[in-house]
Amino acid sequence: MRCRRGGVSTRVVSGLAMVAITGIAVVTSQRDDGQPTARPVATANVESGPSTQVLKQAEASGGSGEVVPRAGAPTPREQNNPPRALSQSIGEPPQPKRLPSPSAGPRSTAEPLASRAADGSPTDASASAGSAWHADLPNGSKRESEGCLVVPLYYATDRAGVAAGWGYRVLNGGGWLVLGGSLSTIALLLAITMHLRRRRGWALLSITCGALWLICVLLAVQRGLTAIEQQGVSYLGDRGALVRGICQVTIPDTHQPGNLESPALWRLELAPDVKKHVVLRETRELPATAFYKQLAEAVQSAPERDVLVFVHGYNVTFENAARRAAQLAVDLPFDGVPVLFSWPSQGRLLAYPVDQTNATWAARDLQDFLLELAAYSGARSISIVAHSMGTLVTAEAMASIERERIHRTRLIDQIVLAAPDIDADRFRRDYAESLMSGARRVTLYASSQDFALAASKRFNGHPRAGDSGPGLMVVDGIETVEVSGTDLSLLGHGYIGESIPVLVDLYHALRLRKTPDERPWLLEHVAAGTQAYWQLQPRIATAAAASHR
Repeated sequence: MRCRRGGVSTRVVSGLAMVAITGIAVVTSQRDDGQPTARPVATANVESGPSTQVLKQAEASGGSGEVVPRAGAPTPREQNNPPRALSQSIGEPPQPKRLPSPSAGPRSTAEPLASRAADGSPTDASASAGSAWHADLPNGSKRESEGCLVVPLYYATDRAGVAAGWGYRVLNGGGWLVLGGSLSTIALLLAITMHLRRRRGWALLSITCGALWLICVLLAVQRGLTAIEQQGVSYLGDRGALVRGICQVTIPDTHQPGNLESPALWRLELAPDVKKHVVLRETRELPATAFYKQLAEAVQSAPERDVLVFVHGYNVTFENAARRAAQLAVDLPFDGVPVLFSWPSQGRLLAYPVDQTNATWAARDLQDFLLELAAYSGARSISIVAHSMGTLVTAEAMASIERERIHRTRLIDQIVLAAPDIDADRFRRDYAESLMSGARRVTLYASSQDFALAASKRFNGHPRAGDSGPGLMVVDGIETVEVSGTDLSLLGHGYIGESIPVLVDLYHALRLRKTPDERPWLLEHVAAGTQAYWQLQPRIATAAAASHR
Protein backbone atom coordinates (compact mmCIF):
# COMPACT_ATOMS: atom_id res chain seq x y z
CA MET A 1 0.00 0.00 0.00
CA ARG A 2 2.85 2.35 0.83
CA CYS A 3 4.39 1.59 -2.52
CA ARG A 4 1.17 2.43 -4.28
CA ARG A 5 0.78 5.74 -2.42
CA GLY A 6 4.40 6.49 -3.18
CA GLY A 7 3.82 5.69 -6.84
CA VAL A 8 0.76 7.93 -7.00
CA SER A 9 2.64 10.77 -5.29
CA THR A 10 5.59 10.26 -7.58
CA ARG A 11 3.32 10.48 -10.60
CA VAL A 12 1.78 13.68 -9.21
CA VAL A 13 5.16 15.29 -8.66
CA SER A 14 6.36 14.13 -12.09
CA GLY A 15 3.23 15.60 -13.63
CA LEU A 16 3.88 18.95 -11.95
CA ALA A 17 7.41 18.90 -13.30
CA MET A 18 6.18 18.23 -16.82
CA VAL A 19 3.62 21.06 -16.52
CA ALA A 20 6.33 23.50 -15.44
CA ILE A 21 8.67 22.50 -18.26
CA THR A 22 5.82 22.69 -20.79
CA GLY A 23 4.91 26.18 -19.53
CA ILE A 24 8.48 27.36 -20.04
CA ALA A 25 8.52 25.93 -23.54
CA VAL A 26 5.21 27.62 -24.40
CA VAL A 27 6.32 31.03 -23.12
CA THR A 28 9.69 30.78 -24.86
CA SER A 29 8.10 29.73 -28.14
CA GLN A 30 5.80 32.80 -28.28
CA ARG A 31 7.92 34.94 -30.54
CA ASP A 32 7.84 35.85 -34.18
CA ASP A 33 10.73 33.84 -35.53
CA GLY A 34 12.91 33.16 -32.52
CA GLN A 35 15.52 35.76 -33.53
CA PRO A 36 15.82 39.47 -32.92
CA THR A 37 14.81 41.69 -35.78
CA ALA A 38 17.99 43.53 -36.61
CA ARG A 39 17.83 47.06 -37.91
CA PRO A 40 19.51 47.22 -41.32
CA VAL A 41 23.03 48.46 -40.69
CA ALA A 42 25.17 49.63 -43.55
CA THR A 43 28.79 48.72 -43.74
CA ALA A 44 30.99 51.24 -41.99
CA ASN A 45 32.26 53.79 -44.45
CA VAL A 46 35.01 56.24 -43.56
CA GLU A 47 33.82 58.45 -46.38
CA SER A 48 30.65 59.22 -44.45
CA GLY A 49 32.29 61.29 -41.74
CA PRO A 50 33.80 64.74 -42.16
CA SER A 51 37.06 64.40 -44.04
CA THR A 52 40.33 66.19 -43.52
CA GLN A 53 40.24 67.78 -46.96
CA VAL A 54 36.68 69.06 -46.65
CA LEU A 55 37.21 70.57 -43.21
CA LYS A 56 40.41 72.29 -44.26
CA GLN A 57 38.65 73.66 -47.31
CA ALA A 58 35.72 74.89 -45.21
CA GLU A 59 38.04 76.66 -42.77
CA ALA A 60 40.05 78.23 -45.56
CA SER A 61 36.96 79.49 -47.37
CA GLY A 62 34.95 81.00 -44.59
CA GLY A 63 36.38 80.08 -41.24
CA SER A 64 32.91 79.23 -39.93
CA GLY A 65 33.82 75.64 -39.27
CA GLU A 66 30.89 74.32 -41.32
CA VAL A 67 31.32 70.80 -42.59
CA VAL A 68 30.43 70.54 -46.28
CA PRO A 69 29.79 66.96 -47.35
CA ARG A 70 31.87 65.99 -50.35
CA ALA A 71 30.29 65.67 -53.74
CA GLY A 72 29.58 62.34 -55.31
CA ALA A 73 27.08 59.53 -55.28
CA PRO A 74 25.18 58.84 -52.04
CA THR A 75 26.86 56.36 -49.76
CA PRO A 76 25.00 53.47 -48.11
CA ARG A 77 25.08 55.42 -44.83
CA GLU A 78 23.70 58.66 -46.30
CA GLN A 79 20.45 58.33 -44.40
CA ASN A 80 22.28 58.25 -41.08
CA ASN A 81 24.96 60.86 -41.91
CA PRO A 82 24.70 64.55 -42.74
CA PRO A 83 23.35 64.95 -46.28
CA ARG A 84 24.66 67.52 -48.70
CA ALA A 85 21.80 69.93 -48.03
CA LEU A 86 21.99 69.72 -44.26
CA SER A 87 23.18 73.28 -43.75
CA GLN A 88 20.33 74.60 -45.90
CA SER A 89 17.70 72.53 -44.07
CA ILE A 90 18.71 73.48 -40.54
CA GLY A 91 20.01 76.93 -41.31
CA GLU A 92 23.52 78.23 -41.38
CA PRO A 93 25.47 77.47 -38.21
CA PRO A 94 26.08 80.57 -36.11
CA GLN A 95 29.49 82.14 -36.30
CA PRO A 96 31.58 80.78 -33.42
CA LYS A 97 32.19 83.22 -30.60
CA ARG A 98 35.38 83.60 -28.71
CA LEU A 99 35.28 81.35 -25.67
CA PRO A 100 36.37 82.69 -22.32
CA SER A 101 39.46 81.10 -20.89
CA PRO A 102 39.03 78.61 -18.05
CA SER A 103 40.19 81.28 -15.61
CA ALA A 104 37.87 83.95 -16.94
CA GLY A 105 35.62 83.62 -13.94
CA PRO A 106 32.16 82.18 -13.35
CA ARG A 107 29.44 82.18 -15.95
CA SER A 108 26.72 81.55 -13.43
CA THR A 109 26.14 82.34 -9.80
CA ALA A 110 24.33 79.08 -9.09
CA GLU A 111 26.03 76.48 -6.91
CA PRO A 112 25.76 72.72 -7.32
CA LEU A 113 23.19 70.84 -5.29
CA ALA A 114 22.24 74.18 -3.73
CA SER A 115 18.47 74.13 -4.06
CA ARG A 116 17.82 70.66 -2.71
CA ALA A 117 17.48 69.90 0.95
CA ALA A 118 19.24 67.04 2.68
CA ASP A 119 16.29 64.73 2.11
CA GLY A 120 16.11 65.56 -1.58
CA SER A 121 13.13 67.91 -1.30
CA PRO A 122 13.25 71.36 -2.90
CA THR A 123 14.04 74.45 -0.90
CA ASP A 124 11.78 77.48 -0.76
CA ALA A 125 13.86 79.23 -3.40
CA SER A 126 13.37 76.52 -5.95
CA ALA A 127 9.73 76.05 -5.06
CA SER A 128 9.05 79.74 -5.57
CA ALA A 129 10.54 79.42 -9.04
CA GLY A 130 7.72 77.02 -9.89
CA SER A 131 9.87 73.89 -10.02
CA ALA A 132 10.66 71.05 -7.66
CA TRP A 133 14.23 71.14 -8.90
CA HIS A 134 17.10 73.56 -8.89
CA ALA A 135 17.05 76.16 -11.65
CA ASP A 136 19.99 74.84 -13.65
CA LEU A 137 18.28 71.80 -15.14
CA PRO A 138 19.35 70.31 -18.46
CA ASN A 139 17.76 72.30 -21.27
CA GLY A 140 14.30 71.02 -22.22
CA SER A 141 13.70 69.12 -18.97
CA LYS A 142 10.16 69.07 -17.67
CA ARG A 143 8.46 67.71 -14.61
CA GLU A 144 5.56 65.32 -15.03
CA SER A 145 2.67 64.51 -12.75
CA GLU A 146 4.01 60.97 -12.39
CA GLY A 147 6.49 62.21 -9.78
CA CYS A 148 9.54 62.46 -11.99
CA LEU A 149 11.58 64.80 -14.15
CA VAL A 150 11.93 63.96 -17.84
CA VAL A 151 15.39 64.80 -19.24
CA PRO A 152 15.84 64.84 -23.03
CA LEU A 153 19.20 63.29 -23.90
CA TYR A 154 20.68 63.53 -27.39
CA TYR A 155 22.87 60.61 -28.35
CA ALA A 156 25.11 59.11 -31.00
CA THR A 157 26.13 55.48 -31.02
CA ASP A 158 27.90 52.98 -33.23
CA ARG A 159 26.24 50.01 -31.55
CA ALA A 160 24.11 47.59 -33.54
CA GLY A 161 20.44 48.15 -32.87
CA VAL A 162 17.29 46.07 -32.94
CA ALA A 163 13.64 47.02 -33.01
CA ALA A 164 12.01 46.20 -29.70
CA GLY A 165 9.43 43.88 -31.23
CA TRP A 166 7.86 40.90 -29.45
CA GLY A 167 10.50 38.52 -30.77
CA TYR A 168 13.32 40.53 -29.25
CA ARG A 169 11.51 41.10 -25.97
CA VAL A 170 11.01 37.39 -25.37
CA LEU A 171 14.55 36.65 -26.45
CA ASN A 172 15.81 39.35 -24.10
CA GLY A 173 14.13 37.55 -21.21
CA GLY A 174 15.14 34.14 -22.49
CA GLY A 175 18.19 33.97 -20.24
CA TRP A 176 16.06 34.42 -17.16
CA LEU A 177 13.56 31.87 -18.43
CA VAL A 178 16.28 29.29 -19.02
CA LEU A 179 17.81 29.95 -15.60
CA GLY A 180 14.46 29.87 -13.82
CA GLY A 181 13.34 26.78 -15.67
CA SER A 182 16.61 24.98 -14.95
CA LEU A 183 16.56 25.77 -11.23
CA SER A 184 12.88 24.89 -10.99
CA THR A 185 13.49 21.58 -12.73
CA ILE A 186 16.39 20.81 -10.39
CA ALA A 187 14.16 21.64 -7.41
CA LEU A 188 11.41 19.37 -8.70
CA LEU A 189 13.82 16.49 -9.33
CA LEU A 190 15.18 16.99 -5.83
CA ALA A 191 11.62 16.88 -4.50
CA ILE A 192 11.03 13.58 -6.29
CA THR A 193 14.24 12.16 -4.86
CA MET A 194 13.37 13.28 -1.33
CA HIS A 195 9.89 11.84 -1.66
CA LEU A 196 11.20 8.47 -2.82
CA ARG A 197 13.50 8.47 0.20
CA ARG A 198 10.44 9.23 2.34
CA ARG A 199 11.72 12.65 3.38
CA ARG A 200 8.46 14.33 2.69
CA GLY A 201 9.31 17.55 4.52
CA TRP A 202 12.34 18.16 2.30
CA ALA A 203 10.31 17.15 -0.74
CA LEU A 204 7.60 19.70 0.06
CA LEU A 205 10.22 22.41 0.68
CA SER A 206 11.99 21.67 -2.62
CA ILE A 207 8.86 21.75 -4.74
CA THR A 208 7.69 24.93 -3.01
CA CYS A 209 11.02 26.68 -3.63
CA GLY A 210 11.04 25.58 -7.26
CA ALA A 211 7.50 26.82 -7.87
CA LEU A 212 8.14 30.17 -6.16
CA TRP A 213 11.35 30.70 -8.12
CA LEU A 214 9.61 29.98 -11.42
CA ILE A 215 6.76 32.35 -10.56
CA CYS A 216 9.19 35.14 -9.62
CA VAL A 217 11.17 34.71 -12.84
CA LEU A 218 8.03 34.73 -15.00
CA LEU A 219 6.79 37.87 -13.26
CA ALA A 220 10.17 39.59 -13.62
CA VAL A 221 10.35 38.76 -17.32
CA GLN A 222 6.78 39.86 -17.92
CA ARG A 223 7.35 43.17 -16.09
CA GLY A 224 10.61 43.58 -17.97
CA LEU A 225 8.87 43.14 -21.33
CA THR A 226 6.77 46.22 -20.66
CA ALA A 227 9.84 48.30 -19.83
CA ILE A 228 11.67 47.14 -22.96
CA GLU A 229 8.63 47.88 -25.11
CA GLN A 230 8.63 51.49 -23.89
CA GLN A 231 12.21 52.04 -25.03
CA GLY A 232 11.47 51.78 -28.76
CA VAL A 233 14.95 51.04 -30.14
CA SER A 234 17.39 48.88 -28.21
CA TYR A 235 21.14 48.87 -28.78
CA LEU A 236 23.35 45.84 -28.27
CA GLY A 237 27.05 45.29 -27.77
CA ASP A 238 27.77 44.55 -31.43
CA ARG A 239 29.35 47.06 -33.78
CA GLY A 240 27.15 49.06 -36.11
CA ALA A 241 26.99 52.22 -38.18
CA LEU A 242 27.05 55.62 -36.51
CA VAL A 243 23.47 56.68 -35.80
CA ARG A 244 21.91 59.48 -33.81
CA GLY A 245 18.73 60.07 -31.86
CA ILE A 246 17.01 61.40 -28.76
CA CYS A 247 16.05 59.46 -25.67
CA GLN A 248 14.06 60.38 -22.59
CA VAL A 249 15.37 59.58 -19.14
CA THR A 250 13.24 60.06 -16.03
CA ILE A 251 14.68 61.20 -12.70
CA PRO A 252 12.41 60.59 -9.66
CA ASP A 253 11.44 63.46 -7.36
CA THR A 254 13.01 61.47 -4.52
CA HIS A 255 16.38 61.37 -6.29
CA GLN A 256 19.43 61.90 -4.11
CA PRO A 257 22.52 63.50 -5.71
CA GLY A 258 25.18 60.94 -6.54
CA ASN A 259 22.72 58.03 -6.70
CA LEU A 260 21.67 56.14 -9.80
CA GLU A 261 18.48 54.68 -8.39
CA SER A 262 17.74 51.21 -9.78
CA PRO A 263 15.40 48.33 -8.91
CA ALA A 264 16.75 46.13 -6.11
CA LEU A 265 15.73 42.52 -5.63
CA TRP A 266 16.19 42.75 -1.88
CA ARG A 267 13.52 45.47 -1.89
CA LEU A 268 11.29 43.17 -3.97
CA GLU A 269 11.55 45.58 -6.92
CA LEU A 270 11.31 43.54 -10.11
CA ALA A 271 10.84 46.39 -12.60
CA PRO A 272 11.79 50.07 -12.94
CA ASP A 273 9.42 52.63 -11.45
CA VAL A 274 9.69 56.25 -12.60
CA LYS A 275 8.67 57.40 -9.12
CA LYS A 276 11.62 55.59 -7.52
CA HIS A 277 14.27 54.92 -10.16
CA VAL A 278 16.25 56.58 -12.93
CA VAL A 279 14.64 55.06 -16.01
CA LEU A 280 15.38 55.12 -19.74
CA ARG A 281 11.81 55.52 -20.94
CA GLU A 282 12.12 56.06 -24.67
CA THR A 283 14.79 55.89 -27.37
CA ARG A 284 14.02 57.43 -30.75
CA GLU A 285 16.47 57.18 -33.63
CA LEU A 286 16.54 60.12 -36.06
CA PRO A 287 18.01 60.81 -39.49
CA ALA A 288 21.01 63.13 -39.36
CA THR A 289 19.09 66.10 -40.78
CA ALA A 290 16.32 65.93 -38.18
CA PHE A 291 18.79 65.23 -35.39
CA TYR A 292 20.98 68.26 -36.00
CA LYS A 293 18.00 70.51 -36.63
CA GLN A 294 16.50 69.62 -33.24
CA LEU A 295 19.90 69.78 -31.55
CA ALA A 296 20.61 73.24 -32.96
CA GLU A 297 17.23 74.47 -31.74
CA ALA A 298 17.89 73.08 -28.27
CA VAL A 299 21.35 74.68 -28.15
CA GLN A 300 19.98 78.06 -29.23
CA SER A 301 17.45 78.00 -26.38
CA ALA A 302 20.03 77.02 -23.75
CA PRO A 303 21.23 79.86 -21.47
CA GLU A 304 24.91 79.45 -22.36
CA ARG A 305 24.52 77.60 -25.68
CA ASP A 306 26.83 74.84 -24.50
CA VAL A 307 26.95 71.08 -24.98
CA LEU A 308 28.27 68.42 -22.59
CA VAL A 309 29.24 65.08 -24.16
CA PHE A 310 29.45 62.05 -21.86
CA VAL A 311 31.49 59.03 -22.94
CA HIS A 312 30.94 55.98 -20.74
CA GLY A 313 33.40 53.27 -19.78
CA TYR A 314 33.77 49.50 -19.81
CA ASN A 315 31.01 47.06 -18.86
CA VAL A 316 28.20 49.54 -19.59
CA THR A 317 25.07 48.95 -21.63
CA PHE A 318 23.45 51.69 -23.69
CA GLU A 319 20.61 51.89 -21.18
CA ASN A 320 22.90 52.38 -18.19
CA ALA A 321 25.03 54.87 -20.12
CA ALA A 322 21.96 56.99 -20.86
CA ARG A 323 20.80 56.82 -17.25
CA ARG A 324 24.22 57.87 -15.96
CA ALA A 325 24.52 60.74 -18.46
CA ALA A 326 21.14 62.17 -17.43
CA GLN A 327 21.87 61.72 -13.71
CA LEU A 328 25.22 63.47 -14.06
CA ALA A 329 23.65 66.40 -15.94
CA VAL A 330 21.03 66.84 -13.23
CA ASP A 331 23.41 66.47 -10.28
CA LEU A 332 26.13 68.85 -11.51
CA PRO A 333 23.84 70.72 -12.44
CA PHE A 334 24.23 71.42 -16.17
CA ASP A 335 21.74 73.77 -17.84
CA GLY A 336 22.97 73.23 -21.39
CA VAL A 337 22.30 70.31 -23.74
CA PRO A 338 23.55 66.90 -22.51
CA VAL A 339 24.74 64.49 -25.20
CA LEU A 340 25.75 60.84 -24.91
CA PHE A 341 28.23 59.02 -27.12
CA SER A 342 27.82 55.29 -26.56
CA TRP A 343 30.36 52.89 -28.03
CA PRO A 344 29.78 49.11 -28.26
CA SER A 345 30.68 47.98 -24.77
CA GLN A 346 29.45 44.44 -24.14
CA GLY A 347 28.01 45.29 -20.75
CA ARG A 348 29.57 42.16 -19.25
CA LEU A 349 32.21 41.92 -16.55
CA LEU A 350 34.24 39.23 -18.34
CA ALA A 351 34.24 40.98 -21.73
CA TYR A 352 37.12 43.35 -20.94
CA PRO A 353 39.30 42.37 -23.95
CA VAL A 354 36.38 42.84 -26.35
CA ASP A 355 35.53 46.22 -24.83
CA GLN A 356 39.14 47.32 -25.11
CA THR A 357 39.20 46.47 -28.80
CA ASN A 358 35.86 48.14 -29.46
CA ALA A 359 36.95 51.29 -27.62
CA THR A 360 39.80 51.80 -30.07
CA TRP A 361 37.53 50.93 -33.00
CA ALA A 362 34.89 53.50 -31.94
CA ALA A 363 37.37 56.41 -31.82
CA ARG A 364 36.84 57.22 -35.51
CA ASP A 365 33.08 57.54 -34.99
CA LEU A 366 33.57 59.80 -31.99
CA GLN A 367 35.94 61.92 -34.05
CA ASP A 368 33.33 62.32 -36.79
CA PHE A 369 30.61 63.07 -34.26
CA LEU A 370 32.64 65.77 -32.50
CA LEU A 371 33.40 67.43 -35.82
CA GLU A 372 29.72 67.33 -36.73
CA LEU A 373 28.79 68.89 -33.38
CA ALA A 374 31.26 71.71 -33.96
CA ALA A 375 29.87 72.31 -37.45
CA TYR A 376 26.12 71.90 -37.05
CA SER A 377 25.08 72.38 -33.41
CA GLY A 378 25.77 76.12 -33.14
CA ALA A 379 27.17 75.48 -29.68
CA ARG A 380 29.19 78.19 -27.97
CA SER A 381 31.26 75.53 -26.24
CA ILE A 382 31.56 71.75 -26.33
CA SER A 383 32.95 69.90 -23.32
CA ILE A 384 33.58 66.21 -22.77
CA VAL A 385 33.37 64.11 -19.62
CA ALA A 386 34.87 60.68 -20.28
CA HIS A 387 35.00 57.86 -17.74
CA SER A 388 37.21 54.78 -17.45
CA MET A 389 37.69 53.12 -20.86
CA GLY A 390 35.70 55.91 -22.44
CA THR A 391 38.79 58.06 -21.94
CA LEU A 392 40.60 55.78 -24.39
CA VAL A 393 37.91 56.43 -27.01
CA THR A 394 38.22 60.16 -26.37
CA ALA A 395 42.03 60.22 -26.40
CA GLU A 396 42.19 58.24 -29.64
CA ALA A 397 39.64 60.53 -31.29
CA MET A 398 41.47 63.70 -30.24
CA ALA A 399 44.81 62.22 -31.32
CA SER A 400 43.35 61.44 -34.75
CA ILE A 401 42.01 64.97 -35.11
CA GLU A 402 45.41 66.40 -34.20
CA ARG A 403 47.31 63.91 -36.35
CA GLU A 404 45.24 64.61 -39.45
CA ARG A 405 45.21 68.37 -38.78
CA ILE A 406 41.47 68.39 -39.32
CA HIS A 407 40.76 71.43 -37.14
CA ARG A 408 43.16 74.35 -36.97
CA THR A 409 41.55 75.83 -33.84
CA ARG A 410 40.83 74.10 -30.57
CA LEU A 411 37.71 72.05 -31.09
CA ILE A 412 36.78 71.39 -27.44
CA ASP A 413 36.38 73.76 -24.53
CA GLN A 414 37.15 71.36 -21.65
CA ILE A 415 37.94 67.65 -21.42
CA VAL A 416 37.52 65.79 -18.14
CA LEU A 417 39.17 62.37 -17.86
CA ALA A 418 37.76 60.49 -14.86
CA ALA A 419 39.55 57.30 -13.76
CA PRO A 420 41.20 56.94 -17.19
CA ASP A 421 41.84 53.30 -18.07
CA ILE A 422 44.76 54.10 -20.39
CA ASP A 423 48.31 52.83 -20.28
CA ALA A 424 50.17 55.53 -18.33
CA ASP A 425 53.23 55.49 -20.60
CA ARG A 426 51.10 55.71 -23.73
CA PHE A 427 49.13 58.57 -22.21
CA ARG A 428 52.29 60.63 -21.75
CA ARG A 429 53.75 59.72 -25.13
CA ASP A 430 50.75 59.48 -27.47
CA TYR A 431 47.79 61.34 -26.01
CA ALA A 432 48.73 64.17 -23.65
CA GLU A 433 49.91 66.58 -26.32
CA SER A 434 46.92 66.05 -28.63
CA LEU A 435 44.48 66.44 -25.74
CA MET A 436 46.03 69.76 -24.76
CA SER A 437 46.16 70.90 -28.38
CA GLY A 438 42.51 70.06 -29.00
CA ALA A 439 41.02 71.47 -25.78
CA ARG A 440 41.42 74.70 -23.86
CA ARG A 441 41.58 72.83 -20.59
CA VAL A 442 42.15 69.20 -19.58
CA THR A 443 41.39 67.84 -16.10
CA LEU A 444 42.37 64.34 -14.95
CA TYR A 445 40.86 62.69 -11.85
CA ALA A 446 42.84 59.82 -10.32
CA SER A 447 42.57 57.69 -7.19
CA SER A 448 44.82 55.24 -5.36
CA GLN A 449 41.73 53.37 -4.11
CA ASP A 450 40.40 52.48 -7.54
CA PHE A 451 40.35 48.69 -7.44
CA ALA A 452 38.94 48.43 -10.97
CA LEU A 453 42.06 50.13 -12.34
CA ALA A 454 44.20 47.93 -10.10
CA ALA A 455 42.63 44.90 -11.79
CA SER A 456 43.21 46.53 -15.19
CA LYS A 457 46.88 47.00 -14.31
CA ARG A 458 47.22 43.30 -13.50
CA PHE A 459 45.45 42.34 -16.71
CA ASN A 460 47.42 44.68 -18.99
CA GLY A 461 50.72 44.48 -17.14
CA HIS A 462 51.23 48.26 -16.95
CA PRO A 463 50.02 51.11 -14.68
CA ARG A 464 46.93 53.05 -15.69
CA ALA A 465 46.67 56.82 -16.04
CA GLY A 466 43.87 57.00 -13.46
CA ASP A 467 45.83 55.24 -10.70
CA SER A 468 47.29 57.75 -8.26
CA GLY A 469 49.71 55.35 -6.63
CA PRO A 470 53.49 55.79 -6.87
CA GLY A 471 53.24 56.65 -10.57
CA LEU A 472 50.66 59.44 -10.34
CA MET A 473 49.98 60.92 -13.77
CA VAL A 474 51.29 64.49 -13.69
CA VAL A 475 51.84 66.28 -17.00
CA ASP A 476 52.51 69.97 -17.57
CA GLY A 477 49.37 71.55 -18.98
CA ILE A 478 46.97 68.92 -17.53
CA GLU A 479 45.33 69.57 -14.16
CA THR A 480 45.61 66.34 -12.17
CA VAL A 481 43.28 66.05 -9.15
CA GLU A 482 43.87 63.21 -6.69
CA VAL A 483 40.51 62.09 -5.26
CA SER A 484 41.39 59.11 -3.03
CA GLY A 485 38.90 58.64 -0.21
CA THR A 486 35.95 60.23 -2.00
CA ASP A 487 34.36 57.02 -3.31
CA LEU A 488 33.21 54.58 -0.64
CA SER A 489 31.78 52.03 -3.08
CA LEU A 490 33.18 48.52 -3.42
CA LEU A 491 35.42 49.26 -6.41
CA GLY A 492 36.00 52.98 -5.88
CA HIS A 493 35.74 53.51 -9.63
CA GLY A 494 32.51 55.44 -10.22
CA TYR A 495 33.28 58.61 -8.29
CA ILE A 496 32.65 60.92 -11.25
CA GLY A 497 28.90 60.40 -10.86
CA GLU A 498 28.59 59.06 -7.32
CA SER A 499 30.82 61.19 -5.08
CA ILE A 500 29.40 64.51 -3.87
CA PRO A 501 32.88 66.07 -3.31
CA VAL A 502 33.91 65.16 -6.87
CA LEU A 503 30.62 66.50 -8.28
CA VAL A 504 31.21 69.76 -6.40
CA ASP A 505 34.73 70.08 -7.78
CA LEU A 506 33.60 69.12 -11.29
CA TYR A 507 30.90 71.78 -11.22
CA HIS A 508 33.31 74.54 -10.23
CA ALA A 509 35.85 73.45 -12.82
CA LEU A 510 33.44 72.74 -15.68
CA ARG A 511 30.62 75.21 -15.15
CA LEU A 512 32.14 78.06 -13.12
CA ARG A 513 35.51 77.75 -14.88
CA LYS A 514 37.45 78.10 -11.65
CA THR A 515 41.11 77.15 -11.63
CA PRO A 516 42.44 74.70 -9.01
CA ASP A 517 43.81 77.62 -6.98
CA GLU A 518 40.30 79.07 -6.80
CA ARG A 519 38.79 75.86 -5.38
CA PRO A 520 39.58 75.93 -1.63
CA TRP A 521 39.12 72.17 -1.12
CA LEU A 522 42.08 71.43 -3.39
CA LEU A 523 45.46 71.18 -1.69
CA GLU A 524 48.41 71.75 -4.00
CA HIS A 525 51.35 69.35 -4.07
CA VAL A 526 54.52 69.35 -6.11
CA ALA A 527 55.59 66.16 -7.84
CA ALA A 528 58.86 65.65 -9.66
CA GLY A 529 60.54 68.96 -10.41
CA THR A 530 58.00 71.76 -10.64
CA GLN A 531 55.02 69.71 -11.79
CA ALA A 532 52.03 70.38 -9.55
CA TYR A 533 48.93 68.34 -8.80
CA TRP A 534 46.04 68.86 -6.40
CA GLN A 535 44.50 66.65 -3.73
CA LEU A 536 40.78 66.92 -3.10
CA GLN A 537 39.76 67.21 0.54
CA PRO A 538 36.30 65.61 0.74
CA ARG A 539 35.14 67.21 3.98
CA ILE A 540 35.80 70.74 2.80
CA ALA A 541 34.13 70.13 -0.56
CA THR A 542 31.08 68.57 1.10
CA ALA A 543 30.85 71.46 3.56
CA ALA A 544 31.06 73.92 0.67
CA ALA A 545 28.10 72.23 -1.01
CA ALA A 546 26.09 72.12 2.24
CA SER A 547 26.70 75.82 2.93
CA HIS A 548 24.83 76.75 -0.26
CA ARG A 549 21.72 74.67 0.44
